[in-house]
Amino acid sequence: HVLATGQPLLISRDLTGFLREHGRARSGSPAKTGMGVPMLVKGEACGVIAVQSNEREDAYDTEHLHVLEILAGQASVALDNARLFAEVQRDAGQKAFLNHIARLTISTLSPVEMLTTVVSELARAFHYDHIAVALVTPAAAEGDHPELDVIAAAGADRAGISARERIPLGAGLLGRAAETGDLQTLDLPAGADSHLRQAVRCPQA
Repeated sequence: HVLATGQPLLISRDLTGFLREHGRARSGSPAKTGMGVPMLVKGEACGVIAVQSNEREDAYDTEHLHVLEILAGQASVALDNARLFAEVQRDAGQKAFLNHIARLTISTLSPVEMLTTVVSELARAFHYDHIAVALVTPAAAEGDHPELDVIAAAGADRAGISARERIPLGAGLLGRAAETGDLQTLDLPAGADSHLRQAVRCPQA
């Protein structure tokens, strides 16, 4: 109720009657007195501090409620500071990773070696099941068609596309992305069976 209204609440007696009147289900042990205050971050309730007395009615008054509001305000500030600190750490970690990738890209003159290292680092950092980089290979002879040459691949999923695999332009997600120049995505439902999951990886899908 406190979280829904965003307002402090003091119930000195007949707690059961209050819950029944407002259509709220009782939680926890039966209480005779209860109070709660919202924890507000930027005006939005992110949590609640609540106390209760199981022994007697009129156990708390408005002074107790005021003290609880002060505590909730301090806790809210601490939570917001922790959130901001986590965001700063995350941003710093992302920038450090991008700098690391940038250093990798200039540390070798071999494009294949560089891409192999980069995709391995990406798979490790972001826990990708599979990641691959493919380049368009022009037709070798008249009548042939351009293909995608998978230069590097990494990830824990060994059933994915492997390095040095060739994919016809227009075939599968990679082939369609290369042919159209547009982002290609496929959202799979939870528990999708193996042949549907394979359709994402298989060039013939």
